[in-house]
Amino acid sequence: MRKQCFSMLLVCVLLLGTVSAQARMYARAAGPASLSPEEEAAVLAVGSVTKSAYLDVAFSALEEGNPFLLRYNLLTGSQVRPRFTLGIPYFFGAQDERVFAKEPDYIVLPAWQNSEYYRSGTNYLYGFDCMGYVKWVWKEAAGEKLTTIMNLFSTVKRSLYNEKNPFTCTWQELAEQLRVGDLIALAEPGAHVVMFIGTLRMYGYDETQVPLLAPYLDYPLVIQCGVHPAFGERFQHLIETGLQKYRSASTTDGGVCVALLGVEREAAEALITRQDQESGVFVLPDSTWLTVVPMNRARYTIFR
Repeated sequence: MRKQCFSMLLVCVLLLGTVSAQARMYARAAGPASLSPEEEAAVLAVGSVTKSAYLDVAFSALEEGNPFLLRYNLLTGSQVRPRFTLGIPYFFGAQDERVFAKEPDYIVLPAWQNSEYYRSGTNYLYGFDCMGYVKWVWKEAAGEKLTTIMNLFSTVKRSLYNEKNPFTCTWQELAEQLRVGDLIALAEPGAHVVMFIGTLRMYGYDETQVPLLAPYLDYPLVIQCGVHPAFGERFQHLIETGLQKYRSASTTDGGVCVALLGVEREAAEALITRQDQESGVFVLPDSTWLTVVPMNRARYTIFR
């Protein structure tokens, strides 16, 4: 009888553990959020990020309640507010600022190019693609005009790293060399570009808050307009319940988000597939999904 009771208890514990793990994989919905006094104290004790024009602009494209935006404002005394409650979505080929034409509402436009997930002539909520996003950030923050991703690959004189000038440092050492606002162009094999924003530790995370991320606290953090598995549900809900003009739009599985550079998908807490694209994800304490950007690319260039 004792063995049976113990077996039943063990099964219950295992089932509860499974349910708990599954429950962690529901992304936090975008919306109002705040840090508790205890969380604020923990962030202030560890965090070191400083105010930056690049971050002021870049973070205004995140969703309301994003933990990196909250921590940035707390640590720097900034008052950056999201320009759109749900953040800026990904829109293939979009590199102009029509996204802000009806702010804080979205506009709906047909895709003019086909891609793996976007169909020419199909309506989507308008946003940026990866290059359009960083072009907007650099223009607003520094008045500098960027052109194309391929130019980023070819402008060797401004490059910290490229295939002709490889580096052998660790990811932590790389984060120490980078400056906030630096761009990293990836070949995956399609071209992609992200912007360096610091490290998890700089935003007040430590081993006690995110034990699974302890090995990566000093890896480079980047912000990008790219694939993120939480965006599909987020924008589908808006399409179904928001303004009537949104009803004609198809949802997207990407937008402006923070990601961790240099971690392979298989090392993440979970692998989540959307539209046949697999993302490695860690779950932050507020249930925000932090995706990873692997660096097993054919070539990449880091910009000053």
